[in-house]
Amino acid sequence: MSASTVTQQTTPIFDGSNYLVWAIRMKAFLKGVNLWNIVENETEAPELRDNATPTQVKQYEEDIAKKFRALSFIHSTVIESVLSRIMGCETIKET
Repeated sequence: MSASTVTQQTTPIFDGSNYLVWAIRMKAFLKGVNLWNIVENETEAPELRDNATPTQVKQYEEDIAKKFRALSFIHSTVIESVLSRIMGCETIKET
């Protein structure tokens, strides 16, 4: 079973009701895919130095991608009417 199949099967869907239940499940899900820390802390990746090594560049890109992956998971787990209310949010916590 591929990682995307597991993700699709375990992602909780929010239909506008029972927010607390969805939030608890979503928190557990994001912890399971190692993204909860980025949601909770919303820390920005430190700027790269001009002489950054390839390893540092790769880590920087991964750190930036985590924020967008977490936001993508949240967007993909809400129904369309809920998405229309949150799509203008700028941060993960605001979403």
